[in-house]
Amino acid sequence: MRTTPYKDVTRAKCERCGERAAYQWSGACAERRSRIVYHALCADCDREGNELTMTWLHGKAKAEEIMRGYE
Repeated sequence: MRTTPYKDVTRAKCERCGERAAYQWSGACAERRSRIVYHALCADCDREGNELTMTWLHGKAKAEEIMRGYE
């Protein structure tokens, strides 16, 4: 797990599929004693992660409405 931000995330590979990364996610990780960890994601995996998060937060109907703004 990476604990420092990427300077140029496009040079990294997506952690989910291995394609060239386009975005960087950050979050606290219990395994690293609440340190911030950084994850590189390609555009497709970023969109899937956003959709999953929006569905969990807002429910399916609202998530679909929000995700239309990503297209």
